Amino acid sequence: LKTVLPGAEDFSEESFYEEIREKDETGRERIAGAKKLEGSVAQARRLCSRDPKRNFPVVTGKQGGRVVGYATVGTAQGYSSTLRVLVGFSPDLAEVVAIRVLYQQETPGLGANCTEVKTDKTIWGYLFGSSDEANADAAPPRPWFQVQFDGVQTGRLKNEIKAIKGLDAITGATITSDAVRKAAHSASLRVSAALGREIPEPGKGGRKKR
Repeated sequence: LKTVLPGAEDFSEESFYEEIREKDETGRERIAGAKKLEGSVAQARRLCSRDPKRNFPVVTGKQGGRVVGYATVGTAQGYSSTLRVLVGFSPDLAEVVAIRVLYQQETPGLGANCTEVKTDKTIWGYLFGSSDEANADAAPPRPWFQVQFDGVQTGRLKNEIKAIKGLDAITGATITSDAVRKAAHSASLRVSAALGREIPEPGKGGRKKR
């Protein structure tokens, strides 16, 4: 959770929900709301684990009693697997804080690169560990593809990845790339439904200005 809500110190508030779906005028299903799961936390977690396409958790991240964001999991069908993506959102749901791909079984060397971490460490660095001590306290590097989602306006996740400024698809893996975007969009709809709040309309550009 710290990966997607790095500013939070406390993640104690955890609730579990079941999607309420309905068909729109075109016959496609959409998330229309969310029903809180009854029973114990252990029971709810089992339901979420067994059926992540329907059931999901929502975690509130706080720092000093102040809400710094919300996190939940979204799912989407990729090229060869159903991806599960953990997404952190700002307190107003206006932007993505960060994402983390929790599960994927995409094509090695192509779609599986959605979890690839690039490094500039040389063979000499591996052999002699020249920079290990200096970087011992640094946060571990994150996959380059996932880092692109930091600060993306939540309302833009409904668009195809090629239409979102600042997001580049993985070469040769457009389906997987857009599946990550779809899963993040699914997460945004879930947290919106669970909290009973609308996602703010995005402004100009692909990212929120800082």
